Amino acid sequence: MNNIFTKYRTFAIGASIIGLIIIVVVGYQLLNSENKKNNSEIPQQEFAKGTPIDVVLDYYLPWLKARQATTTNPYQEGLASSTILSPELRARLMASEVGLIDGFDPVLCQPATTTDIRITARLMNEQPERAQVLVLAIGLPSQAIVTMQKQGEGWFMSDITCAAGEFAPDREFSFEREGNLLKNVPQPLDSQYWHLVFSEGGKPGHTAPLFFDASSTCVTVDNRESVCDTADFREAVKASVQGEMTDTGVKVKKLKLFD
Repeated sequence: MNNIFTKYRTFAIGASIIGLIIIVVVGYQLLNSENKKNNSEIPQQEFAKGTPIDVVLDYYLPWLKARQATTTNPYQEGLASSTILSPELRARLMASEVGLIDGFDPVLCQPATTTDIRITARLMNEQPERAQVLVLAIGLPSQAIVTMQKQGEGWFMSDITCAAGEFAPDREFSFEREGNLLKNVPQPLDSQYWHLVFSEGGKPGHTAPLFFDASSTCVTVDNRESVCDTADFREAVKASVQGEMTDTGVKVKKLKLFD
């Protein structure tokens, strides 16, 4: 009798252990399957090969075309959720659809009612892992600064900042910044021109080439005004610049030097 009981108990324990193993295995498989499903539903970050300007225009031109269309818009075309955008930028643009209806385009940085738009882009600065591209709407005051991040052999768009026109459409100049003057700049910047190196949105390293003509006024540290003579400039001197942003740089109207 004791032998029968012992065998039964051994069988019961063994069955329980097997049952527990089956439950653990099945539970693990179900959990693993659910994780794979959830991971597959998360859009993966993509990048595009080419120059930063190429990548930006490959996104901006379809966005502009969809904005100008009468039967669709960028959101219906899925451009706000494009995986060429960082997750943070993607979420911000998708949440901005109502804002576009209310009157502002967060990509073109122009009023939503403005559809007669032609855009151009130029490289503001490029580093091994980061670049910034300025997107200008020709003839309009606002501009978009697109921050790019390097991934693999290409780039993706991590941020878009609207400047000049978004918050101050009645400003006298489309470019007003303080920074430091540099002429000895690395490629791909053109060292034949003086550049203003400045911060934008709390992020340093932005650059803009400066173009002078007979109407460009320079103010010395002792407040003497004269037509600008770049021979008087010194590397890294602090300056404020007012002028008009173009697709190639800033047409300087007034430059003031500081100590």
